[in-house]
Amino acid sequence: FPDIVMKKDNKVMVFDAKYKRMKYYKGLGDGARGDLDRSDFFQIHTYISYYKNSGYEVLAGGLLYPMETT
Repeated sequence: FPDIVMKKDNKVMVFDAKYKRMKYYKGLGDGARGDLDRSDFFQIHTYISYYKNSGYEVLAGGLLYPMETT
């Protein structure tokens, strides 16, 4: 289940929080994702698809990662 779902009438926004330490480094080469996990993208895509197929208008969806300042 997604961590955050905001609904109003037939509209919905879906977000999934990821509780893992990110180094935010860039990958090398074309299409490289660095430390982003491919399975996270599939997971949020599945959540968004579920709501679309259930008749909701999905306004936004995404992954939320922790941020640390130094």
